Amino acid sequence: MYELPILLNIAIGVVLILLIFYFYAKDNDNFNKFKKYDLIINDLTIELTKLKKAFREYEKGYAKISNIQKPKDGKVDYSIVQELIKKNVNTHINDALTPFLDSVCDIDISIKSLKGSVDSRLEDINEKIRYAVHPKQISKKHYDDKKIEELSKNGKQKYEIAKELNTNKGEVDFMLKMAKLRKKD
Repeated sequence: MYELPILLNIAIGVVLILLIFYFYAKDNDNFNKFKKYDLIINDLTIELTKLKKAFREYEKGYAKISNIQKPKDGKVDYSIVQELIKKNVNTHINDALTPFLDSVCDIDISIKSLKGSVDSRLEDINEKIRYAVHPKQISKKHYDDKKIEELSKNGKQKYEIAKELNTNKGEVDFMLKMAKLRKKD
């Protein structure tokens, strides 16, 4: 008579241990990704420091040019030299900053993608935990297949549809696959 609650507690304990292991593994994976991003940012910072140093050297060179003695007729036009130096400095700065900005954009896209993936996985895990702890409290849900298909055709991601319909991503995925099978028939 007491064996069922004991087995249920053991099963819940095993599920929790597996969840802890899963989160630990994911945390290590995320830590390694962020460590790589940190190294990239450090390299970019070093490159930016080098560019600043080169820019200061260009400024010193410009200061030397502007201090040159004027010829006897006094008609030295430094505006041409100034424009050349400005163009050269701007070109070097733009060439060096473009990869930096591209890397920052790539990092931003990766972080957004990672956030969406983590949110979706957390929703799935929360649903599984709720079902494992209280299986009788979860009722079967019926969704309008056309609504799910419409949201999918409008470009919404599966996790976004699941959020909107207050369900999990697995159910949305299942409904979309069933709709595809119905269309084939």
